[in-house]
Amino acid sequence: MVTGIGEVGGATQESGPLAAGLRLRRGRVGLLGLGVALLCPGPDAAWAAESGELQTWYRAYADRELHAAQRAANSPGHSDWWISASAAIIQEPTQGGAVALGYLRRGTEWRLGVGQLRMTRETRLGSFDAREAFASSNLSGYVDWYPFSGGFHLGAGIVLQTAETELTATPDPDRVFTINGRLYTSEQLGSLRGTIRYSPAVPYVGVGWSQRVDRWRLRSDFGVVFNLQPELELKSGSTLAGSETDLQALAAELQKDIDNFYALVSLGISYGL
Repeated sequence: MVTGIGEVGGATQESGPLAAGLRLRRGRVGLLGLGVALLCPGPDAAWAAESGELQTWYRAYADRELHAAQRAANSPGHSDWWISASAAIIQEPTQGGAVALGYLRRGTEWRLGVGQLRMTRETRLGSFDAREAFASSNLSGYVDWYPFSGGFHLGAGIVLQTAETELTATPDPDRVFTINGRLYTSEQLGSLRGTIRYSPAVPYVGVGWSQRVDRWRLRSDFGVVFNLQPELELKSGSTLAGSETDLQALAAELQKDIDNFYALVSLGISYGL
C-alpha cells in the first residue's frame, strides 16, 4: 500500500488512501480563506489573504490536518472486525492457545476469545519439592487501547476460567516437622498429593504490539493474570492421613507459597474481515 506525498515537476502529488483525507482537509482550509474574504471585502481582503501572519496560520493548520490524515490512513483499525489465533507461553514450557473475535475502532479494540492452557513445572513449596500440572479452559474478554498511531497498545480484561493444578509434594529428607504441636518426620509425612483450585474469574493487565500487513496483523502481548486466590486440598497415604486437622493445617501452610498470579506471553496473527 502506498501512502504519501511527492513533488513531480513542482506539483504536489498525492496517492493512496491518504489522498481523500487530504483533499477533504484542504477543502476546509479553502473554506476558511473564503470566510476571511467575505468578512474583509475590498483592499483589506487581499491584505488578509496575503499577510505573512495568516499564511503562517494556514500552514500550521494544514500541517495538523495532514498529520491527522496520516494517522487515520496508517491506523491499525482500517478493518473494524478481526479474527485471530494465538499461541500462549507462561513462565514454563506450555501447551496452549486461543481464538478470538475482535472489533477495532478509533484506537480501541474489544476482543472476546476462548482458549486452553496446559503447563507442568517443578517448584518449591516451603520444605517440599513439588511438581505441578496446571490445566485451564477459559472464556476471556479484553479491551486494548492504542494511545499512538502505531501498533503499541495497553490491555485489560477478565478471564472466566475452569482451572486447577494437580500437585505432588515430597518433603526434604531427614527433617522433623511440627504440625498443630505434633512432630512428624519426613518418612511419616511421605509423598503428598493434592489439588489447587482457583477463582473462576480473574483479571488481566498487559501491553502489546501489533503490525499491520495489508489485511493481516501480527501481534504479541505480554501480561499478568492475577488474584488467582489458590486453595490447596491435600491427600496423604501416610501417618498424616489419620489426622484431618493436621492435614488441613499443612495445606494452609503450603498454600502461602503458591503463586497468586502467572505471567502470560502470547504470539498471534489476525485477519481483517
